[in-house]
Amino acid sequence: DGTSDEKATAMRILASEIISTDPQTYDQATLGMSPANYVHVVTDPQQWGGGIELQVFSRHFEMEITAFDYHFLREDIFGQGGGYKKRAYLIYTGDHYDVMTWRDDQKGGSVQKTFSPKDLLAWQRARDLI
Repeated sequence: DGTSDEKATAMRILASEIISTDPQTYDQATLGMSPANYVHVVTDPQQWGGGIELQVFSRHFEMEITAFDYHFLREDIFGQGGGYKKRAYLIYTGDHYDVMTWRDDQKGGSVQKTFSPKDLLAWQRARDLI
C-alpha cells in the first residue's frame, strides 16, 4: 500500500497534474497565483494546500469530502450537490488532514473510509469527534 509519505507524494502529483491540465478551472484568479507556480508549491513536500486540493480530489474521485477543522470547529463539504454517491470525512489538525475511519464490527471488523452522503449517522459520528 505504500508509506504515508509515498501516498502524500502521489496525491501531490495527482493534484498538480489535474491543475496543470485544466487551466479553465484552475486559473490564476482561482489559485491566487499562476498555475505553474501553484503546481510548484503543491508538489513541495514542505508545503500543502487545502481547499483547492480537496476540491480537485472531490472531482477526481467523484465523491464528497467533508473536512472538519479541529481548531475553528469549521465544516466544509467539497463536491456537495455534485450527485456523488460517496463521502469521506477528514479532520484538519492545523498541520495536515487525516481521514476519519470507523471499524465495522458487523462486517468482520473491516475499516470503513467512505459513506453515503445520506448517512446521517456517519456524519454525526464524525462531528462528535471534533
